[in-house]
Amino acid sequence: RDRLRSRGLGDVYKRQEDQWQARRADHLGGSDISAIFGENHFKTNLDLYYAKTGKVPAVPEEESSASRLNKLWGHISEEYVDAWLSEKYPYNDIITDTNIYAMPGRPYITANIDRMMRKPDGSYCLVEIKTTSPFNKAAWENGNIPIPYIYQVRTYMAILGVWECVVVCMFDRDTLIANTIKRDLDEEMRIIQAVSYT
Repeated sequence: RDRLRSRGLGDVYKRQEDQWQARRADHLGGSDISAIFGENHFKTNLDLYYAKTGKVPAVPEEESSASRLNKLWGHISEEYVDAWLSEKYPYNDIITDTNIYAMPGRPYITANIDRMMRKPDGSYCLVEIKTTSPFNKAAWENGNIPIPYIYQVRTYMAILGVWECVVVCMFDRDTLIANTIKRDLDEEMRIIQAVSYT
């Protein structure tokens, strides 16, 4: 029974993932931006070009048991991170938002955010949630955020006009790191201009 229950939960997340992928098929989302700059570990800019233009038939990636479980863990862990954020930032409201936002004047550049936080002063802060192995912890220490995620959240801040983002990385139940990145308008302009000419 437990196995059936967990398979059912996995099926729910799989359907949600398929619907989300269909919605963003012709957009450039946050993770696509890092691929354009050659900073994505999972796809090259050529992979991205083929996927978005359809000029070469995409070869469907065979999904392994490990990749299915990794995706499921990513979804499940977000609920735990919500509770963790409520403890770490007790005066902020945590808001789940599943909308896809488009950049004004460039609707093909989109943001699909994980969470927002509303601060006591009424301002908003983005929240991006990542999960990885404890072996990758060094990349997140001392306030660091891996480059692919910097491209992602800078794009999101540009689209939404939000001035900071907290990037939370969960390594295991007891090890989470939250690093804050502030908006940089010059860097933002460099990213958006490069994406616009792509």
